[in-house]
Amino acid sequence: EENIVESKTRSGNVFHSWKYLRRPPGYKTVKYEMESMRRTKSFLSQIERSSFQRKAQMRERKDAPEEKSSIFSPNNLTHFSMEIHVETEGHKKPDPIRNEVKMIVWCLEKESFPFDLEISHEGILAVLDSTAEPHRANHIIQGAADVPVAFYQTEMDMFDALTDLVLFFDTDILSGFEIHDGSWGYIIERCRRHYKIEISEDFSRVNFNLNNKIRDKWGLTHASGITIAGRHMINIWRSMRSELNLTRYSLENLAFELLDERLPHFSFQTLTQLWKSGQNPSNIKTVINYWMTRVRMNIRLLQKQDYIARIVEQARLTGIDFYSVYYRGSQYKVESILFRLCKQDDFVLLSPSRKQVKNQRALECVPLVMEPESAFYKSPVVVLDFQSLYPSIMIAYNLCYSTMIGRVRDLDFKNELGVTKFPFPKNAFSDLEEHTRITANGVVYVKPSYRNSTLARMLEDLLNTRSMVKKTMSDVGSKNSALQKLLNRRQLALKLIANVTYGYTSASFSGRMPCSDLADTIVQT
Repeated sequence: EENIVESKTRSGNVFHSWKYLRRPPGYKTVKYEMESMRRTKSFLSQIERSSFQRKAQMRERKDAPEEKSSIFSPNNLTHFSMEIHVETEGHKKPDPIRNEVKMIVWCLEKESFPFDLEISHEGILAVLDSTAEPHRANHIIQGAADVPVAFYQTEMDMFDALTDLVLFFDTDILSGFEIHDGSWGYIIERCRRHYKIEISEDFSRVNFNLNNKIRDKWGLTHASGITIAGRHMINIWRSMRSELNLTRYSLENLAFELLDERLPHFSFQTLTQLWKSGQNPSNIKTVINYWMTRVRMNIRLLQKQDYIARIVEQARLTGIDFYSVYYRGSQYKVESILFRLCKQDDFVLLSPSRKQVKNQRALECVPLVMEPESAFYKSPVVVLDFQSLYPSIMIAYNLCYSTMIGRVRDLDFKNELGVTKFPFPKNAFSDLEEHTRITANGVVYVKPSYRNSTLARMLEDLLNTRSMVKKTMSDVGSKNSALQKLLNRRQLALKLIANVTYGYTSASFSGRMPCSDLADTIVQT
């Protein structure tokens, strides 16, 4: 090869005097490259590896632990989770009137505390009466391993100890996976119906306006259904249901979908049989590990979804309390910001009745969402996405309740807009002729030269703030992971409020201040 190149050089057929040719790769090089390609490519055949292993490895790389670059934030809410073990009768579910609570397992989210308590962040409370077997206490201690265990002679003594724990830690949040038929709800119902006492008063920080699932029907189906004054109650399975789109919301399925972990499931009958078999310590250890795994999983699921921290940021940005963020709808959040802006302009928000909402003009146009056709495309596919389409329209065309004049056809007759009717002066249009704009659905709006839209001001502030937050996120990068997460929560909260503003105007059935004319203008524009 060198001789050929040298001869071509003399004849002037090449540019350089020397030309280095790449040697063919050897067997070891090819084998190494193929293995590295197999490790890095995102798609693997299901024959080569199971889908569960593939998903677990991909999530493990994505959710690799990061070093904490900031100390505890004093704005965090402390969290206490608890589950109970009840001895049932056969295959029946636990009944708070007849079935006694035998064991309480609890766990603290230690990351939410501003300092180290120098005590265990988890523990077990168990009932061990005088009729129990002599070696049962040792079996429970051995089954708990490093988890501290406290024994009590009666169930009521154990409830008193739980109350002391809640008051000692004084946590802001009490949680359980299903707190209606288990966890906190079961203990409250047990004390109310069997012992005739209201233990929720002892759990609370102040005794005021106590509610339970019998009095609060809405809360029973939308939130925890249990109100303890001074503390927030989180029903974890219902919180996960609002966050995720799954076919089942059992703890086992949530652990697999979010954390790629398989958890066993035992029926109440099986757990009761294992707990009663005191001769075999492994059975008691199985029950203890089962409930300790579940109470720890409560904390991990909320941490995985960043649930509490996101609600804190939404509450801070919208100016409403923590409980209303997940208990109330999106209209309540929009109104909280809109109220403050209207107060600056000396505006009063309209509060129509159900009859007025029902009698207003029906929507002429609704958004059309077309799903893309699923197929294999050989050529590139171009995707066009508008950034904040509806908010941008409201800002560009100065659309708002305060800038609407009326429909062109009705200006000389009855001027009806949404749920309101008001006369329009005949001589006013000549003065506003240069400051008006007629939209696609025939509604007249004034331009910003005459009056600025309140909704446009709100949306513009939200979008500009979100752009600044996202720019700060890109500047921070991966240098400070804690700050990165904090900024991401804030920009998500801003995005949510901006996106639901159109829904606030078009909620013609259950809206607090709907206006079909304004909603039609946004869609048809």
